This record gives sequence, structure tokens and C-alpha cells, in this order.
Amino acid sequence: MRVAGALLFFTTAAVAEPAVPVMDASVADRRFTFEWQAPDGCPTESAVLARAEQLVGHRLTPASGTPPIALFATVPSPVGSSWQMRVTSGAGAAGARTVNATSCDELGEAMALLIALSIEPDYVARPAAPSGASPSSVPPHAAFLDAPSAPEPPPLPAAPAPAPEPVRHPAPRRSAASSARPESPIHGAVSGSGAVWVGRLPGVAPGGVLRGALLSEPFVLSLELGFFPMQHAEAQGVGGKLWLGTLGGSLGYALFGGLVTPSAGVELDLLRGVGQGVSTPESAGVWLLGLDGGVLFRYPPRSAVSVLAAGTLSVLAEQASFRIDPDVPLFHPARVGAQFGLGAELTIR
Repeated sequence: MRVAGALLFFTTAAVAEPAVPVMDASVADRRFTFEWQAPDGCPTESAVLARAEQLVGHRLTPASGTPPIALFATVPSPVGSSWQMRVTSGAGAAGARTVNATSCDELGEAMALLIALSIEPDYVARPAAPSGASPSSVPPHAAFLDAPSAPEPPPLPAAPAPAPEPVRHPAPRRSAASSARPESPIHGAVSGSGAVWVGRLPGVAPGGVLRGALLSEPFVLSLELGFFPMQHAEAQGVGGKLWLGTLGGSLGYALFGGLVTPSAGVELDLLRGVGQGVSTPESAGVWLLGLDGGVLFRYPPRSAVSVLAAGTLSVLAEQASFRIDPDVPLFHPARVGAQFGLGAELTIR
């Protein structure tokens, strides 16, 4: 019990002061001092002292040859229904202790018992008073106590400590779509881009590219199909119009949540054209095999529709030339070419 523990502590602390010379009877009362500070409605200081005198059965005077006793009690305004008393002995703050109760009257009773134990430590070992003892010696100002005189009042129940509330972690919020079905680890995407080729056709050749992809993060498997319309080429009086069709595949690795995807792959191109001003104007063609390395920028990477920007370098596996006239090479594709594109992508989940 907290009240019993506090009383035992202060009984020990109150009698543990260093010994002082014995005073004569004329100053004996000054060897016991007590201060009581409590809100209105609590027992008064004189009522607490009167109850303590009732408990010990004589004046509150320390026994001859014992050290002085000084007790100081403070009762602040209650918090809710809980009352608390802070008591210090002559030792100061080092001897401070608190007592909890459900009413200020209980704290007054506890303080009176503490004073009685401080004045007469063997108080609890005395025999009980006769049941017919007259209460006429009890001062009128002790009327706040209903209990009769007894060797030791029953211990006060300690205010129950509030049970700790269980920690509740908020459940993760899920959208209606995610609660209906789990997101597949593999999804697709289709995109269309405007692009230009440099090195595969004469000059800077504009065209378009369609791209399909399977994404299983962080890997991206892509297939591209492109077409770049006719460009005019002329050499040694021989002319022709050329166009380029491309088919390529690549494997990429998405970085930064798909914002940047570097990739590597292969590309098979068909360079085809028709001669102008030649003896054999029929069309002709040549196949080109290239090794590609590129990077794809996607913004924003997590939405259904994203803006794409792509750049690719392509190195031909073998140098080739396009001829309409067997004796005159009309166009030599560059060994290293580059393609740049800008478009939009639709993600399919």
C-alpha cells in the first residue's frame, strides 16, 4: 500500500536526525514543528494535530532525549478525483514522499497517523484502548474524523493506477481497386513516338516508331517497329529515293522507379529504294544488322500515361552500301547511327 509505505519511510526519516542536547520542559514543545498547507474544504492544521493527539493519547511532545521532529505537508488542488499529499521531514527535499488518496479527509487522517508515529514510534505496539473509553478529551475541532480512537487506523486504499491503453496501430488504407484484386507483377505498355534517324538515310530522316513492352520491375522487354519515309540520294549522276523500315528488340533495367531505363538490344533494318535516271529503275534493297544501346526517360513513371524521350546509338555489324546501278553505289549507311524520339506511353495493368 502506498500510504503504508510512505508512513514507514517518514517514521524512519523523522527519527534519523542527528542527536541534539536535551531541552528543559519549558521549551519542549518547540522540539516538534508541523506545517500544513491544503485547499479549502480540507482538514485544518489544528484538526490534524488534534487527531494526532487523540491517537497518541497525550500532547505532541517528543520523548526526552530524542531529536527534534519537523514535518511539512502540502496538498495541492486535486486532479480529477485523485488527491495527493507531499510530505517532507527535517531532512528537506531528500526526505520527501507523496501519499495518494481519494479524498482530502483521508490525507488528513494519514498525516495524523504519521505525526503519531513520529512522536511515539512504538505507538502501533500499544494495546487497544478500552471499548468504554470516554471520547470527551477529543477537541471539538477534530470533528472531521468519524472513526473512533484506535491503535492504528486501517490503511488507506491507494488510488488505482490507470491501466495503460493498448497501442493501436492504424490499419493501412487500401484503395477500392487494390482491395478488389492484387496488382499483377507483370504489366504491359504501348507507346508511339516521333523520331529521327541520323546515319541510316541521307541527311536527317524523320519518321515514327511504335513500341510495345512487358514490364516486370525492374526489367523491361521491348519490341520496336519504325518507318522512315523516302529521302533523296544522288551519286555520280545516279539518283534514287530511299526509305527505311526498322525492327528491334531490347532488354532494359528500370532505375529510380522507372524514371530512367537504360537498355541494350539488336536491330534489323531494311533500306529500300527506287532509282531515278538510271537504266534499271526497279526498286532494290539491302538488309542492315545493328547492335543498339540506348536510354529511355519516362515522366511521370507511375501514372497510366507517361511522356517518353528516347535516344539510341546503333552500330552496324557489317558495312553495307545501297546500289541501284551495279556499278555505282548510291548510298553508304554510316557505321554508327543515332535515333532520337519523343512520344507518349500508355501503361496497361
